[in-house]
Amino acid sequence: MAKRAWLKVETLGDRVFFVNYRYVGASLSAQDVGLKGNSIYFLRGGDKGLYVYNMERGTTTLHNPGHGLQDDVAPEMLMPAS
Repeated sequence: MAKRAWLKVETLGDRVFFVNYRYVGASLSAQDVGLKGNSIYFLRGGDKGLYVYNMERGTTTLHNPGHGLQDDVAPEMLMPAS
């Protein structure tokens, strides 16, 4: 962290990483938040979907929040205060 550099890893273990196209992100315990570990959750600008990259399989899944929601909605991640 002191070097502020990206580090390539093979696994996140029980962690999940949230990334927004505008912000760096957050790392949380998957068990604590009820999500699948070893995954990166991210949003894309101008897209309503939530994307999940599975580190183990090397695949990305799109979770569509609903067909009635317009595609150009700007998504925002809200995190509870610690």
